[in-house]
Amino acid sequence: MNRYTIFSDIAGRVAQDTKGSNRVTAAAIAVETQRVPTVRSLIVENPLKWRDSTSRDAEAVAELLIHEAAAVSAVTVQKDTEAWRKFWLDSRPLQKAIVAQDRQPAGFARPANVVTYWLFSYAFALATAHAIKIGPRNRILDYRGREAIERTIVCDSDVKGDENIDVFKSLWERHDGSQPRMEQLGLRFYTRDVLVTTEDEEPLLLWADYLAGLVQTAFITDPGRIPLPLSLDEAKHLLGRIKDSGKLVLHSREFELVYGEIFGEAYRRSIESAW
Repeated sequence: MNRYTIFSDIAGRVAQDTKGSNRVTAAAIAVETQRVPTVRSLIVENPLKWRDSTSRDAEAVAELLIHEAAAVSAVTVQKDTEAWRKFWLDSRPLQKAIVAQDRQPAGFARPANVVTYWLFSYAFALATAHAIKIGPRNRILDYRGREAIERTIVCDSDVKGDENIDVFKSLWERHDGSQPRMEQLGLRFYTRDVLVTTEDEEPLLLWADYLAGLVQTAFITDPGRIPLPLSLDEAKHLLGRIKDSGKLVLHSREFELVYGEIFGEAYRRSIESAW
């Protein structure tokens, strides 16, 4: 069985306000699970976060990603769109209906949490798929002849609150239970664990922090007052080196999610009750 542990972090603010930064970026680092202790040992003591790093620090992390990661991914999203603004506005009827019924806010329905779930899931999926595509395969099959892939999900604490963490974990449980597309490809994914933690507890999240920051910097042409550790050209150069290694898959897109489509019938009923 191929086993991967995937570490993910987000750069930029997942918030309705787009002032200061018109992008948000999620990055994920896939490491073969059996190599995690060895790869973790390569992190120097008291390493700097991306925001406090130097160009030398960024170069060192880029080299480690090239040589030690099974695959890396990033999805960078343009927030300054009508769809982004509408997503927040459209969330209000359902949130109001939930509060009226349960007498407490439903964090899982808040737009910032929904977008955070989506960003993490997107980055994890890209990194896992690319690791399978470019990495060695041991072709161990389950009882139905499907190639088994085990994953451990680790993300930084952008997902906050016990209820929201439980919802995030349930998304992976639901995916494990229904994989028609993967089964058509002869694959079967098993999620061993889902961890929401900090860089102090899991230092390898720092690599995801660096990659997310690197991609965010490379795509923000006018950072304004945001202090960035690298220039646009430096970030593009390092990102190009990682891409040339064949380890990176990168998606850049405008935000296009529709809130009502995510919550379906529950959203439709909230709209009806609002009238």
